[in-house]
Amino acid sequence: MTVDEYKSRYTEEEFEPFDKFLLPDNNKIREIKTIYQIEEDYIFFLQPIESFFAHYFHEDKPELKDVDVKKTVRKIKSNLNRNPDFFETEFEKELMCIISFALKNSPKKITKHELHLILGYILWCIDNRKWLNDSRAYLNWLCNFFKIFNQEEKQRFDEFYKKIGKEHGKTEDEIRVLKNESPINQVEIPVLDIVLDTNDSAKFSKYNKESIDETTEGNNKEKMIDVKCSVCSKNMQMPMSFLKKIPDGNADSIPHVCSDCIDKVGNDLGDKKMKAFVEDVNKQMEKLGKNNEMAEKLAEEITNKNINSLMDELNDTDASEEDKIKESFYRGIWMTLFLMANNHEEGFLEKEAESIRDFHKKMKESEGDV
Repeated sequence: MTVDEYKSRYTEEEFEPFDKFLLPDNNKIREIKTIYQIEEDYIFFLQPIESFFAHYFHEDKPELKDVDVKKTVRKIKSNLNRNPDFFETEFEKELMCIISFALKNSPKKITKHELHLILGYILWCIDNRKWLNDSRAYLNWLCNFFKIFNQEEKQRFDEFYKKIGKEHGKTEDEIRVLKNESPINQVEIPVLDIVLDTNDSAKFSKYNKESIDETTEGNNKEKMIDVKCSVCSKNMQMPMSFLKKIPDGNADSIPHVCSDCIDKVGNDLGDKKMKAFVEDVNKQMEKLGKNNEMAEKLAEEITNKNINSLMDELNDTDASEEDKIKESFYRGIWMTLFLMANNHEEGFLEKEAESIRDFHKKMKESEGDV
C-alpha cells in the first residue's frame, strides 16, 4: 500500500472541525492526567495517527525525523480549533484530517482534554526513545510495529536493537520487549519501578499542557525547591506546591528522579507497560468495526419493522411525548436483550447484566452526564 492509498482512507471526506465531535469536559475527565497504562482505551485514535506517521515516513518522506513529528504534534496540540488551511506543510494538514476522521468515526467519543492527553502521550513516546541516539527511533519503531518494513529493512532494525542490547547489557527477552515483539506478557527488567511511578504525573505534565505559550511561560514560573536525584544524587528542583501533596511536607521523604535517569530507563518501563495497547490492535479494530456495522444494520431493520405499529399504539394513549420516547427506547432495549438471552445458555443475561450496567455507566461518564 502506498502512502497515497493509505491517506485516502482518512482524507477522502472533507475536513470537519474537531469541536463538532468532541464531548464537553467534566470534572471526572479532567482528573485524568495521562493515558499511560490505559492506552487500550484510546486505540481508535492512537492507531490511525501512528499508522499515518509510519506510512508517511516509509512511503513518502524517508527524510522525516522524530523531531519533525514532535514539532507537528506540538503545533496541532496548540491549535486544535484551527482548520487545515492554517497550517503550512502537507504533513500538518493531513494529520489534522486524520485526527478529524478518527474523532468522527470512532465508536468511543472523547473530550478536548482527552485529545490533549493523546497528543501529549505521543510526544512522550517520541522523547522516551531519545536514549537510543537515533533521529528516527520512534518512526522506525512504528514501521516495525505495523509490519511495514521489507525484509532488508527489518533486518537492519533488528541488528540496530541487537547492538543496543550489547551496549546496555540487555537480554534477548528485554530487547524483544523494547521492540514489542516479546511472546510473553512481562519480562522483569531491573529498573526502579517505584521511583518512576512516583514521578509519572510530574513527568507527563509537561506534555499535557493544553497550550504552549513560550512568551509568557517564563513570567509565571512557580517557586522551586532544591532536591537530589534518588538514583544518581544529581541536584535538581521540584515545584514548591508539591510539598502540599506529601503527607509530612518533607521533600526528602519521597524519591526523586532526574531527567537523565528517566531517559535511561524510561524506555524499558514505557515499552513494557505499553503491551496492553500494542497487543493485537489491528485485530481489535477489525472486530469492533464489524460488530458496530452489524449492530447498526440490525437496529435499523428492527426499528423499521416495528416503529409504525408502536407509534399507532402510543398515539391512542394519553401519554406525554417524553413517555412515548421512554416507551420506545425501553422496548428497543428489551427486545435486544430478550433476543440475546433467548439465543444463549440459561443464565446468560444474569451473568452479562453487570457488565452491561458498567458499560452504560462509563458511556454516561464520558458524555459528562454523571
